[in-house]
Amino acid sequence: MRVNVSSMGDPRVFLPEVDGRMPWQVQSIRGEFTEVIFDPTGWTCQPRGDLRFRGFEYQATLMDDTERERFMPPRDQLDPETEEQCLSLGSIPEGLLEQLNRRAEELVPGFLSRTLEPEYVAQRINAGLQASQPYTMDFSAPESAKNLGDFITEKKAGNCEYFATAMALMLRLHGIPCRLVTGFQSGRENLVASYQMVRQSDAHSWVEAFHPGRGWVTYDPTPSARIPPGWLLENLAIALDAYDYLQLQWNQYILDFTQSDQKDLFASFARSSHVLLEPIFITGEILIAARRMIAAILFVVFLIWLCREVAPDLSPFFQSWSLNLPAFSWFAWRRKSDHLATRFFLRLEKEWSKRGVSRSSSETPGAYFNRVSEKFPGAAPRIEEFSALYHTARFGPFLMDSNWVRSVRAASADIVADLRRVSK
Repeated sequence: MRVNVSSMGDPRVFLPEVDGRMPWQVQSIRGEFTEVIFDPTGWTCQPRGDLRFRGFEYQATLMDDTERERFMPPRDQLDPETEEQCLSLGSIPEGLLEQLNRRAEELVPGFLSRTLEPEYVAQRINAGLQASQPYTMDFSAPESAKNLGDFITEKKAGNCEYFATAMALMLRLHGIPCRLVTGFQSGRENLVASYQMVRQSDAHSWVEAFHPGRGWVTYDPTPSARIPPGWLLENLAIALDAYDYLQLQWNQYILDFTQSDQKDLFASFARSSHVLLEPIFITGEILIAARRMIAAILFVVFLIWLCREVAPDLSPFFQSWSLNLPAFSWFAWRRKSDHLATRFFLRLEKEWSKRGVSRSSSETPGAYFNRVSEKFPGAAPRIEEFSALYHTARFGPFLMDSNWVRSVRAASADIVADLRRVSK
């Protein structure tokens, strides 16, 4: 199995699991490493110092199914030292343990009796956490947990580390040996060439619990956070994968191409030249077939940018008109409400400054709105409406929806139109 690693500032390779096989199922690792450390939880490989900010490649040899059964760790019981480590709660405060007990009793009635079957308890906690609390990576939102106690008692949203840590501690409270595992999900297969793409966004945490007779069993209490791809992303997936493939080839055969790589290239080219050229032909055909669609998309993006960013600075008329441009749903999930609210506010502030009402560095938005309303009494109702929408989005518990977007666009456009009429 060949693995290509993109450039990193401080490169280290952690190999907790490969292709469904645990660390002890990896027979060997070959690569340009200065140090290779192995323990039952994974491999840690330190590449050479000159590989900083460069890509590199290594090979891992995996056991087949027959060898795996021969070397399989015992499934009936753990050794005493490992079991003690996987049941330890020594550093957890008593108050947090009480909160964990109450939360576990909510998820699994009868948990406090400590008489339930371990596998039943693990399955119920896993399913209960998935169904009862949301996943998030935005820790600035009011509904996001700020610490583990907040996550448990208030049932706020958290990331995979919160879910996995909470489940591991609950299992240990019930006397079930378990461990927290941090690694990467399997990623996805490149549509142009047959290789797996594993990115930083695939980093994940989950739980492994030991059940006598079954060994280590994996549980993932984190609810799914994948967003279904829209029409645009589905149609551009092949083009994006082609770009990833070309970037991989550039890094491998141009930036990090050594004398050993040259020998391997000429040897493989002599054996089967068509294997080397086929991905290039496939990439060319894909780009030729998609050239019209790519050109049309770029043209539309340019027009939107021109209307939204350049035209509004020409006159108040374009300012008013551009704020009424429709939003595009496939970008909505990447924009937060505070970004849109701030954008509209800055545009209005620019228009008001042109008319002699500038905002001081220490003036709050609310005070500024009041001063502008006094200057332009005819626009006061719309300014008050915009102020309410702005403060709700920026400082209140708020989830952006289409009604808010339409309202804030309409209020902004009306204010600019009123300014244009006053200026005549």
